[in-house]
Amino acid sequence: MYVQFALSVDCRAVETATALDATEFIPGVADSPAQAVVPDGDAAADHDDVEPLVARTDGVVCRLDGCRDDCLACNMDIVPVEPYRVRCVDGALLLDIAARSGTEVECIQRQLKEHGADVEPRRLSDGDPTGGGQQAVVDLSRLTDRQREAAAIAIEQGYFASDGADAGAVADRLGVSQSTLSEHLRAVESELLSQALRPVTNGVEGSS
Repeated sequence: MYVQFALSVDCRAVETATALDATEFIPGVADSPAQAVVPDGDAAADHDDVEPLVARTDGVVCRLDGCRDDCLACNMDIVPVEPYRVRCVDGALLLDIAARSGTEVECIQRQLKEHGADVEPRRLSDGDPTGGGQQAVVDLSRLTDRQREAAAIAIEQGYFASDGADAGAVADRLGVSQSTLSEHLRAVESELLSQALRPVTNGVEGSS
């Protein structure tokens, strides 16, 4: 099973990698700092907190210093399943993960949130989409009208983007408290994830 998470973190290393148009981000683990593959080695050499290390055909592997000790992007060893690919896009990390089950996906998301990350599932399929994996299909009619309205307003105002509206603005637009908004969005997330990750065999849900 393939899942892609967009992970928004306040991380100097991620900001640096994004500014340098890094094609690959290597999260730090334990005492090892984060690294990135930067296509322009000269630009990397001129950048603060960047140390070019090894040249590759697609760029230069660089060490990214200056990150906080508690930064999730530089301590990715807390994730129960290591991503097989990590990229920086618009200041966020995209984590491509191969999971064994929907339960494992939910565990990964829970762990990331517990460590302070803003996590958004982007893609789910029964295989890596580069290999033609089938995209998950969900039934929006199983959401309440209020849940659909909350999700639609949140998307419209860019709540799930790193530079979009905050929870207060979305809650005001919906005419509810922030806690009520959170309840609606958690319910939406739970319902859609449970549908998307439900086992499907030969087009029949729940078959084994």
